[in-house]
Amino acid sequence: MYNWYEGASLCIAYLAETTSLSDMHNDPWFTRGWTLQELLAPRHIKFYGQDWTQLTKFSNDKKNYDVQHQIELATTITSNELESHLLTRISRRMQWAARRRVTRAKDMVYSLTGIFDVDMSIACAKAAKLRF
Repeated sequence: MYNWYEGASLCIAYLAETTSLSDMHNDPWFTRGWTLQELLAPRHIKFYGQDWTQLTKFSNDKKNYDVQHQIELATTITSNELESHLLTRISRRMQWAARRRVTRAKDMVYSLTGIFDVDMSIACAKAAKLRF
């Protein structure tokens, strides 16, 4: 999935509980495991709140200072880290992951592979599980 987001022309993020840019940082979207790669991988992202309203008029919210500030409040990810997360220390990326929640442990593994630049196919993971 990470590669899809990375190669996308635009990633659209729906923040179901957000009514305005100023309350964006409180949205549960920022606590879910799978959404970390949706935030970091794409070059262009557009955030929509309740009722599919645009939170800004900018074409790329990832480059908008006010959005970057809200992201940092929600995740502790700085604008520099948002721009070049693969250059960020592994321990720092682990801190971001620790703040996320998933329903199944294996979902956390799959949601983090791209963030740590690891290529692990689902088939390999299933085979490894069968061996142990």
